[in-house]
Amino acid sequence: PGNYEKFEEIGRGARTVVYDGYNLLTKRKVAIKELASPADPDELRVLTDTARFLADLPDYTHLVEVRDVVPG
Repeated sequence: PGNYEKFEEIGRGARTVVYDGYNLLTKRKVAIKELASPADPDELRVLTDTARFLADLPDYTHLVEVRDVVPG
């Protein structure tokens, strides 16, 4: 989607699927997290709220850094 190239699935949870990916603009390896059911507005809200929460936290070694949110 957009500026990203998505590769194989590397993880799965109850609500999301995580893929190995690549940001074509920054030329960086990334993880792409997508909703398992993208049509569900409640799931989208939870994922967006989580991304905002993580983006507002200070930098910590053991937390994932949120670099982008792309609405589907």
